Amino acid sequence: MHTHFAIISKTAYQGSLSECINWAEERIEAKKAKIVKIVIARPEDIKCQIIYEVDRAGVRACHSGRVIDLCLLKKAVKNGAT
Repeated sequence: MHTHFAIISKTAYQGSLSECINWAEERIEAKKAKIVKIVIARPEDIKCQIIYEVDRAGVRACHSGRVIDLCLLKKAVKNGAT
């Protein structure tokens, strides 16, 4: 089982891939972000990798995306940054 996170600097949203893409598109349309990164993570993982980037042009897959600490994402979601 895995989950997805959508990230804007220190703000994160956790949900399914389609929920994260919708959340990202809403933030871009509201001009709260220029680029939103989407990562995939499994519960046992320590780090997760960026798999998509969403911007005004659309959704792009990121091959060999940057790796992010999963604990930082969980803190952003836990602290109410949705």
